[in-house]
Amino acid sequence: MLGLDQKAALMDIEESGSMENSQTRSTSDELAAARSRFERVVSTWTLSKDEASMLLGSGQGPWRNAPHCAEIEARMRLISDVDALLGLLVDDGDLPEWLRTPNDAFVDSLCPLDAMSLGLHAILGIRNVLMDISGRVR
Repeated sequence: MLGLDQKAALMDIEESGSMENSQTRSTSDELAAARSRFERVVSTWTLSKDEASMLLGSGQGPWRNAPHCAEIEARMRLISDVDALLGLLVDDGDLPEWLRTPNDAFVDSLCPLDAMSLGLHAILGIRNVLMDISGRVR
């Protein structure tokens, strides 16, 4: 179930406690790595341009054109964490449907994609719940 990028992301989560313990400023290499991991998530989750942009909070249109800011970078990192954790819990083939299916665990039975689009706090909350479910330490 886990791809190499997901395994690397899980190792990053375990080593650093994810983005909460990381420095507030990233090097250009770290930013490029975060963008590359997010690109893989876009592909794995079969996200449209608008869905990817909504997850990053950058409005509609191509997410690659979004200006760099700390919140967008943090969202990319957390979404990569979510992807890695989902790799432990959901088969890759089922993932696109699971992400778009209304879920009673979320307010108003939102689908996970819509729930994560609510903001950084929502992505962090989902990541933390997935860590608890998968047995990973926060």
